[in-house]
Amino acid sequence: MTTAPKIALQVGRQPELHAIRPMAISKIALQFSSFRVSIDHSYCPEKPDVSETPIPIELEPLFCKRRDLATTPLCGIVPHREDIVNEETEIQVRAMRASDWRDLYEIWTDPRVCWGTLQMPFQSPDDVRKRVETTVEGLLRLVAEVDGQVVGSSTMRQGSRPRTRHVGHCGLSVHPDYWNRGVGSALIAATVDVADNWLNLKRIELDVYIDNATAIHLYEKFDFVIEGTKHKYAFREGEYVDTHVMARVKE
Repeated sequence: MTTAPKIALQVGRQPELHAIRPMAISKIALQFSSFRVSIDHSYCPEKPDVSETPIPIELEPLFCKRRDLATTPLCGIVPHREDIVNEETEIQVRAMRASDWRDLYEIWTDPRVCWGTLQMPFQSPDDVRKRVETTVEGLLRLVAEVDGQVVGSSTMRQGSRPRTRHVGHCGLSVHPDYWNRGVGSALIAATVDVADNWLNLKRIELDVYIDNATAIHLYEKFDFVIEGTKHKYAFREGEYVDTHVMARVKE
């Protein structure tokens, strides 16, 4: 039997296990039959005093057994690899720190990540460090960490205008060595949790290349739907490529 990944999160102080069904997090059950999940809310200004000790939160299987589904958000299409999928992975989702810049530089400059995102090749370490160290109001920045290494990142920018503050625009990238190991799912689940339960956002949207079928499939598991297509939206490897606009709208 395939061992489901463990997704460690930090949410409070009590060490006991809880059986819960949070709407945002439970979507991961579409891919994994059982897992441990929590979310690090230490980035929330309303909760400055948060324990550094992760609390294991046991989620019940809600939908179905894990499918042979690659989870490669915005990072290209990769074949199913049983050797990676079968590995037990402990993933911690937390706020991005200035000290994460070296790991993020390795992720963002990887050609395979550039293929699926808007990252540019040949970024300098100084530019990446400056970007990571610079805080932006209204921008949620999360990372996924495995064994002390940052292996993925996500952002969500809340609308700055008064009439679009209910909207968040997302971006995501995962280190290619950790594709198919639940990293993208953990980051999306945490982002959706913040959007629903802390920012009260009505709409979360993102752009994804139309030939990134793996990423599209993953986002659909979290109730994102394709709303339209931007033709010749980006220039990649010598040609223009189209992107889909996908959104998750809370009724």
